[in-house]
Amino acid sequence: MYCAYNTRNLLELGIWSEYCCRSVEHGLRFAEDTVRDYAGILVAIRDVATGLDDQKSRTDLAELLANHAVRSTALGMGAEDRGYLRINAAAKELGPEVEQSFKAVNTVVSKFVHPTAFVVNNAAFPQWDDAFVKEVVLQMFAIGISRADAIIERISAKVVGMKTEAV
Repeated sequence: MYCAYNTRNLLELGIWSEYCCRSVEHGLRFAEDTVRDYAGILVAIRDVATGLDDQKSRTDLAELLANHAVRSTALGMGAEDRGYLRINAAAKELGPEVEQSFKAVNTVVSKFVHPTAFVVNNAAFPQWDDAFVKEVVLQMFAIGISRADAIIERISAKVVGMKTEAV
């Protein structure tokens, strides 16, 4: 599960690295999504506080959301803009090969990340022998290492290109 989680994170970081390196606009869009994510988590926590009838937290969150609205407006974003770019949309924009590869690997590693019936049932009733489990973990590890190498290579190439353009 831990190997799959890290592999999935590296897979997503690889998509975001490539997406951001494609253009300044893409990089800015990704950066703006942190503003959208912040609002999204505040709203989610507010909804929990509402469900728990926690008036103090709701009051605190209302203040945080008001401050966020001022900041997001100052950045040229709508205060209610919560439409962040999803990873699968970024992968699709990078091309059909990237999209298909992302979907396939993400599907496999997600089965090990989320506590779904697959993981729960196999933990309670192991159907696989140790050799198979070790091979699956090794494959996920190899995918993670491959993604980490690709991320470093892509960002390094982009940085070198930016330095060359500045000269």
